[in-house]
Amino acid sequence: MAFIAAVLLLTATACTKEPVANFDVKVGAQYDNNEHMVYAHDGRDYDGLHVAIINKTKHAVSYAWEWGDGGADCREKPDHVYSEPGTYTITLMAEGEDGTTAMKEKTITVKE
Repeated sequence: MAFIAAVLLLTATACTKEPVANFDVKVGAQYDNNEHMVYAHDGRDYDGLHVAIINKTKHAVSYAWEWGDGGADCREKPDHVYSEPGTYTITLMAEGEDGTTAMKEKTITVKE
């Protein structure tokens, strides 16, 4: 009986994939209400202080974003507006089904 339990545990563990955190940042973009990315040059009334994330993370069930200006988000496809131009480090912490985590950071510069 213990052998069967060990095999089942080993099988379940082998099938769980750890998250791989990855993303791109689009400066001058944000998501509309239907989660479609739109850009400032599309006639929108926002500027280069707006950023949208293209989330390329694999095998994650939850996301924790820090924008580098004190702001945070937990959406899969977030966007953010900075209050001041500057250089910021965006940090993503992605969590997998088994509780393992992966982190990715990117530094960006935003301008008005």
